[in-house]
Amino acid sequence: MLDVGTGSGILAVFAAKNGGQVTAIDLHLQALATAQLNATNNGLTITTKQSDLFAQLTPQLFDFILVNPPYYPRIPKNDAEKAFFAGHELEYFDHFFSKLPDFIHPETKIWMILSEDCDLKRIAQKALGNSFSSESVFTQKKWGEIFEVIRFKSLKATAPS
Repeated sequence: MLDVGTGSGILAVFAAKNGGQVTAIDLHLQALATAQLNATNNGLTITTKQSDLFAQLTPQLFDFILVNPPYYPRIPKNDAEKAFFAGHELEYFDHFFSKLPDFIHPETKIWMILSEDCDLKRIAQKALGNSFSSESVFTQKKWGEIFEVIRFKSLKATAPS
């Protein structure tokens, strides 16, 4: 399982608790330290790696990819703002979907949590432009905001020969 933008590591810890072999990536060293601490405090092992999206991750295949991305349309002024801002034209998603094929196989499950505050239609268009379909699989209102879990599937995925 790959946790992209792990932050506190809550998704990585959940996956490891349920038997997953987990790699958690984040741009921020403090986030990785927090994720590692949370895993250790729960008696779990996860692999952490500093990476801006997939930049420092060698191509490998994952069964699950979980993402809690930045989604506000603004250019981040520093690395800290990259946790919230996806670029003026939501370039984060262009990079994400263009590099994603190096890390998936036909059965990979790709789930992303997004807020009603983001441009869900535009993100779906960016996914489709990179040959990924999108489907909302879960919606919940929390803290006065509606969150959706979106499942993405490769439209190019073929069974290995």
